[in-house]
Amino acid sequence: MANLSSSTIAEILIANIKALWNESPFCGGEVKYAVDDSGEPDVKVAAANVPLDYDLWDGLRNPAGVGLHPAGLQDIWEFYAWRTASRYLDGSGQETIFEVPRSFDYARGRFKRVLIVSVMLPFEGKLLKAHDSFIREHKRGASWQFSRFYEQVNGCLDKAILRTGMALSSAENVVLAMDRKTMDELSREAIPKVRQRDAHGPQKEVHFPQKSIAVLTGLAQFGVSRFVFRDELRAGRVRRFLGPIRSLVIFDGEVPVVNGSLGIIYPHQRWRDFLFSLSDFTITDREINRHRFCSYIPLMDKGCGKCIPSCPPEALIRSVPDMAGRYSEDLHERKRFWKDQLQFDYERCRSDRKKMATLFPEWRCGRCVTVCAAEGKRRRSAVENYEKKKRTLAIK
Repeated sequence: MANLSSSTIAEILIANIKALWNESPFCGGEVKYAVDDSGEPDVKVAAANVPLDYDLWDGLRNPAGVGLHPAGLQDIWEFYAWRTASRYLDGSGQETIFEVPRSFDYARGRFKRVLIVSVMLPFEGKLLKAHDSFIREHKRGASWQFSRFYEQVNGCLDKAILRTGMALSSAENVVLAMDRKTMDELSREAIPKVRQRDAHGPQKEVHFPQKSIAVLTGLAQFGVSRFVFRDELRAGRVRRFLGPIRSLVIFDGEVPVVNGSLGIIYPHQRWRDFLFSLSDFTITDREINRHRFCSYIPLMDKGCGKCIPSCPPEALIRSVPDMAGRYSEDLHERKRFWKDQLQFDYERCRSDRKKMATLFPEWRCGRCVTVCAAEGKRRRSAVENYEKKKRTLAIK
């Protein structure tokens, strides 16, 4: 599909989301995702394109970050090629007994770029506010209503990204839709076992980090809690969007866009360097901090940090620097650092949820995400500064 744009992809996603919500298990029930002023799904789409030799994870391989062995473009291609391998043809065009996947060298010869599309389907704001009220009233406990709409929106986006991938597939391209199942299978099939699980990094089970892709494409930013969200200016006010993230990876014959046309950015090295600094909350320099949606590090007034005390197992307080960008001596003593990066205490977070889920299958926490969405401090100037910086660094 020539001249593929982020707006075209968004239109296909919107149509698929609306259709899915009228099917089982949703069956036209109350919409649980955010809608825009016209009542359409307020889906967020950002796209970046790169040549096939581009290293998505340059400078990020760290067991305390994206892991030591995240899936690169070659891994993704080989996963596709393995799944679609056909009988090898000899010089006369006859099939042989060999079933050989197309090599990455073949892909480099056929395609000129990879288009990486990050998608968020935000949760409906009123539902997040209702869950925030529940949190205020219950210091412990979980809301089945929150669990239900969380799974429904996730399930809807999973199917929508698959249907969108189907719609975008053509004879001229190769499309992979990175839903939850495909991510798991990519990790199992394309990554050697010696590079999985703890060899990849503590708690790093998935090799295609969707949140990092969202940040790379400019869709969202990391908060100090290490979840991602998006702030936008709407009618002069800052609106915050949080929801599941999925991706599309498209190999095609188009020349990489470097000027921001069609809503597609090019992640130049200066853009990457800026994002590394933006996501590192030990860096408190005003020049970086003024671009952050997360207002944990103070600017002129007090910082936010409302997500931190909302965490029942105290995983956050054991995983973030103070507002001056310093980690406590106690955290250093726990040996959770790798090349100056601290491994988030996922074990404390996940263990608590998993234990409670053995008693209550619908148990889901989500307190830090909810508090950020409902009560987190917004910075209008940060939205303006960030968009300006993106135009400067990711679009020439």
